[in-house]
Amino acid sequence: MEKEKENIDYGRVIHSWSFRQDNSEKRSRSWYVSVVLIFGILSVAAIVQGNYLFFFLIILFLLIVFVSQMNNTTTNFKITDGGIVIGKKFYKHKDIDHFWLVYYPPDVKMLYFEMNNFFNSQIGISIENENPVEIRKTLLNFVNEDLDKEDQPFSDHISRWLKF
Repeated sequence: MEKEKENIDYGRVIHSWSFRQDNSEKRSRSWYVSVVLIFGILSVAAIVQGNYLFFFLIILFLLIVFVSQMNNTTTNFKITDGGIVIGKKFYKHKDIDHFWLVYYPPDVKMLYFEMNNFFNSQIGISIENENPVEIRKTLLNFVNEDLDKEDQPFSDHISRWLKF
């Protein structure tokens, strides 16, 4: 069954690259010390106030941050004439409402897709060292571009600022 999934034909690959899904390479030792210090103070305050649920949530959050650091992998991305492939997930062009590019090198080089599906509405892909003009030309053959969007979603701004 696994080999059948690997041999699925998504169409002719037009662009392909790999990208990391987090900003962990930008985290310094002082970032980790600051996070532990801030959450240490919040943990002490939660225990003193008897708010054990908040304490549990703090520990859970820290665990997620540090485990995600250890599981850092690259994801393969492909633009094909049938759709886009992100890792092992395939999206047909008809499932994509529109796309937009945010390109402010060296900090922000992102390609965003707004999906027709409510539960998977927005997907961001780092374009790394790829040519954004070529990517845009290719995608315009299959998907509409939203020229009104010129910036990252607010959640991505916050994530980048906090280095999550």
